[in-house]
Amino acid sequence: MCGTDNKTTHAFFLCLCIKSDPSLLIDYYLLCKHRAKYIDMKQSERASIFRIVTDLIKADAIIDTREIEKLDSIRERFAIKKEDEVLGSSYTFANAIRTLLDVPKSLQHELTATFNELAMSDNFCAREEALMLVALRLCMSLNLNMECKVVSMDTSSVNLDPTQILYVESDFDNDVNWEINERFREIVAEVRLAGFDLDLN
Repeated sequence: MCGTDNKTTHAFFLCLCIKSDPSLLIDYYLLCKHRAKYIDMKQSERASIFRIVTDLIKADAIIDTREIEKLDSIRERFAIKKEDEVLGSSYTFANAIRTLLDVPKSLQHELTATFNELAMSDNFCAREEALMLVALRLCMSLNLNMECKVVSMDTSSVNLDPTQILYVESDFDNDVNWEINERFREIVAEVRLAGFDLDLN
């Protein structure tokens, strides 16, 4: 196909589809439709999608072939290129979420659905994946009357147990602390149901 333009290449491929398997024509049409939809996406947005996707895949320390297949389909769907992947590797999970908060709300909902599908592609959602999905939903797809923010930090010099919850206040809030004191037992019960342990000593 050297020396031909895109129109000639597409026409040649369409002829192959019709001759070999007409159903391929439908798949090809859907692929082109999806790619056209995301053609104006910024590189930072594609890089952010890739960062979140790879973090989800690596969250449970087990990489399944079905997750890799899903990753390939996401690459194709959002036209993610090698340079996007390199840029995404320099982002944190929090950076990636902040970037995607600027895309249209409809795309945010679509992305959270895609992230859910990826997490369940191996028919199992580990706690680490579930927590990331909760964070993504709170930030991107749920209409909450409050600010939700994800903070990424370097844990190489910090020893945190996987079941530990860290509560941080930038400044003392009387209303919030009153609510915590009033509902402490309820909070403890809900946290334990979610698989976390609290040291009450």
